[in-house]
Amino acid sequence: MSSTAITTILDLLPLASNWSIDFVNPTAYYISSVFGFWVPLAQAIVFGFTFATLLILVLTLAMLALPHQLCTMSTSLLKKTSATGIQAESQYSLASRGLVI
Repeated sequence: MSSTAITTILDLLPLASNWSIDFVNPTAYYISSVFGFWVPLAQAIVFGFTFATLLILVLTLAMLALPHQLCTMSTSLLKKTSATGIQAESQYSLASRGLVI
């Protein structure tokens, strides 16, 4: 997570959970009438930042690992195919010569 996203999420968490902290008069209020439309907005921003950050972290890493995985899978499939192809070809050539019992 970037420091900007973490800071924004942590700053909006009290507002998103209906808490109002007054730093001038050290008091805290829960569910104030002032937060009529600010609480849903803060909840949407916190959820959006969290979801987007986690999605970017997971999706970016998965997309970076994808070429390596595809290369590994294709090499193993080619090895299996070529090994069975050689074995089948050698049996065919022996059979065509009448050497297989």
